[in-house]
Amino acid sequence: MNILKANILALENSMNWLKRSLDICSKTTDSNDFSPEEMDAFEGLTSRFARTADILFNKLYRSIHYIKEGETSSLISSKRCWRNHHFY
Repeated sequence: MNILKANILALENSMNWLKRSLDICSKTTDSNDFSPEEMDAFEGLTSRFARTADILFNKLYRSIHYIKEGETSSLISSKRCWRNHHFY
């Protein structure tokens, strides 16, 4: 349970940084000619998006699956996980 709590906090923290990057990038108006600073901001946004998705799928969902199914069950091979979450 401690791992799940830590992963939830990590996701919340990552989402806060992602929102910050999104707010910065939302101020950009001319999409034809980015300044170096704007390009850095967009690179930060995409990096933070990838990090947030990684935490969500590879940490948080795995923690939930581990708590629900136990250590011996694999996220990919668990037919019950796929069926219950409509991933087919």
